[in-house]
Amino acid sequence: ASDNGGDLLDRLKAQGVVRLGIAGEIPFGYIDKNGELTGEAPELAKVIFKRLGVDRVQPVPTEFGSLIPGLNSQQFDVVSAGMYINPERCQQVVFADPDYQMLDAFIVRKGNPKGLHDYKDVVAKKARFATGTGYAEIQYAVEAGYKESDILIVPDQVAGLNAVEAGRVDVFAGTALTMREGAKKSSKAESTKPFTPLVKG
Repeated sequence: ASDNGGDLLDRLKAQGVVRLGIAGEIPFGYIDKNGELTGEAPELAKVIFKRLGVDRVQPVPTEFGSLIPGLNSQQFDVVSAGMYINPERCQQVVFADPDYQMLDAFIVRKGNPKGLHDYKDVVAKKARFATGTGYAEIQYAVEAGYKESDILIVPDQVAGLNAVEAGRVDVFAGTALTMREGAKKSSKAESTKPFTPLVKG
């Protein structure tokens, strides 16, 4: 990211296109079945950049954990994804003003046999815990008392769902919308009720 956002905007206007880093997460930012870029963040970006004089958006799909490194290495111009703002990320990039607040949820086995409803439950019940690469949920679990070295890190929500279904972990954590979307077609897993993670910082 440039220190001077005006320079970036001038360059994007001259090019007529902005490259959007997306993580392939429904409903935040993804390529639909027709090969079109869509999702909450890209649709918002399309409107904003058009108003700023940049007519086209070009998606650059990557894994969630590669969004900030990809931005900093100029693989794309803007990250267009749902992302928690936290101190560690603020040291690496500049965020726009938030446009919503997100709750967390878990993917668990059908019936939630361990009764996991928040991070404290995961710690108290010694559940095997997984979350995604670069997800804020890593820190939430650690702050609740979960040992970071015991967390299984997987690339995305599909791998997290697979880990729960296969019994490799008891719980996969992420944003409530992503967890609900990820679990809705599963016969072996379900998403929990959304909850607000306790955040320090």
